[in-house]
Amino acid sequence: MKTADQLKPQGIFKLNVWESGVLIEQYEDKNLIVDTGLNRIASLLGGLSTDPVDEIGFGEGDAAPAAGDTDLTVGYVTKAFSAVALSGTGDVEFSFSLETSEGNGLAITEFGLFADGVLVSRKTRAAINKSSDIRLEGTWTIKF
Repeated sequence: MKTADQLKPQGIFKLNVWESGVLIEQYEDKNLIVDTGLNRIASLLGGLSTDPVDEIGFGEGDAAPAAGDTDLTVGYVTKAFSAVALSGTGDVEFSFSLETSEGNGLAITEFGLFADGVLVSRKTRAAINKSSDIRLEGTWTIKF
């Protein structure tokens, strides 16, 4: 029998880091779907909300993700996804990028999924010092 935590949606975060057009890192890890995200997903399923996950945030906070998180912890930039698709039974995949002209000067350590400004999921990792020769791209998959 599965526990309540095993029944909750799970997330997989994949990131490619490019420097001057050369792939320098591939990163993959699980991420936390926060309480506000679980409530947003439940509201969508119940027809109480029509605001889907629509943006990714890139920030500088290094506090470990916690269920009660409601925002990224330090100044950040957000942008729309490059694509959203169903990627398997019960999976939705959000494709994203941060181009060489975006987010320069940030020491990016945290990422977040947002639905109309509400934090849905959060991920932290080692810093990426964003400059004009760095491009990020990846996918964030939520599995139900």
